[in-house]
Amino acid sequence: DLLSSLESIIEKKQSGAFSDIDRVVLETTGLVDPAPIAATIGHHSPLAGHFYYDGILVTVDAMNWQTSLAQHREARAQIALADKLYLTKLDLCPEEEKPLRKKLEQMNHRAPVFTPDDKIDPLELLSAGMIRPGSGDLDVGFWLAPVADDQRSALLTSHSHSHSDVRSFVVEVDGPLNIKQFSAWTSLFAQFNSERVLRIKALVCAPEQPGYLAFDAIRAFVHPATMVPAAPHSPRRSIVVFIVQDFSDAEEATVRTAIAACAQKN
Repeated sequence: DLLSSLESIIEKKQSGAFSDIDRVVLETTGLVDPAPIAATIGHHSPLAGHFYYDGILVTVDAMNWQTSLAQHREARAQIALADKLYLTKLDLCPEEEKPLRKKLEQMNHRAPVFTPDDKIDPLELLSAGMIRPGSGDLDVGFWLAPVADDQRSALLTSHSHSHSDVRSFVVEVDGPLNIKQFSAWTSLFAQFNSERVLRIKALVCAPEQPGYLAFDAIRAFVHPATMVPAAPHSPRRSIVVFIVQDFSDAEEATVRTAIAACAQKN
């Protein structure tokens, strides 16, 4: 049981048995939806004070990826939700790397892709959230990767990053949003569309605040907002990234209208 295992870790750390533990890796097997795990950590009060959800690392079988993506909706959703992707079994089918990378770029352009040849530090591989390993510093640029300036024009085009039923789009609003209105809308929208809205990432310009609020929602679970300091001379712009499945153009238009309605009135 996940709850009892995590509570046991807390008890052992408090007793000194696990004095140097600072990370827990939860490994799932098969086609598992990671959203309930994130919700368990965030909604269970005794855990929330000791653990925070960092991110999702998805391994991709290079030998069977075409079959998995074609036959399993869950496999496509896992890749869309991933913060980082790691390719396995490439030694058995090196010719699959190029087409597989191309497909993953179409499905989730946000997530960096790694292979065993990269010799990446395990700590760096497993760290996918806003808090960087070792230093504890916030790195919003990595976390909100899809809105880099050199990608913005493409990302603002709805269908520029899509794969069959999974796609992403970005909504930008110049200036701050009404935080209460945006928070309430995001929570309700995520809950009522949890089967089709896979993830929402937002960096929201807060009224009368020098920084931003970072929001992260995985299906129906919305993590508590995090205050992020603004970089010097950064534009006052709110950015919301949506990763959706089986989502129509009309529904996207409705979302854009709703976000625009949250704009802070002068």
